[in-house]
Amino acid sequence: MYEFFVGNTRYRDICRILWLEADAKAYKLFYNLSQIEISSGIDMRIAGSVPHMLVAKNNSIYTIVVGEVKDEGFWDKLLSSTQTSEISK
Repeated sequence: MYEFFVGNTRYRDICRILWLEADAKAYKLFYNLSQIEISSGIDMRIAGSVPHMLVAKNNSIYTIVVGEVKDEGFWDKLLSSTQTSEISK
């Protein structure tokens, strides 16, 4: 996923990569997120997998994508929906 986001000029300036092995705060964030997912009924194998892509809007998490999704159409639609003041369900 690193290559997908950093190598793509449309995404590289809006994506921040956090390496769990090198950043204690990133590890703590991932650990806490996985614990919330597990307590909400998400299977531990999914909650503990990487990558987790957190999409933020107005300084809040808008959605979480688990796993590798390299479909530009998917990301374009997801990111464009975060630009509006309303979130469709």
